[in-house]
Amino acid sequence: MMQPDVLKAAGDLLTVDQFAALCDVSPRTIERWLQERRIDSIKLGGAIRIPKVEVIRMMSTGYRTRAL
Repeated sequence: MMQPDVLKAAGDLLTVDQFAALCDVSPRTIERWLQERRIDSIKLGGAIRIPKVEVIRMMSTGYRTRAL
């Protein structure tokens, strides 16, 4: 998981559902990716949040996502 100081550089945080919609996959797929540590996340008050920069990182590695 990402450290809290990364929030300064991370910009917007997305829910699992929002991230899934941008990646055009199911939320279950995102949950699996989180378990496999394919994407970084942070926990805020028990809720998982994914920095929007993770979408950009995935795009740069060749994974096709919807436009931000």
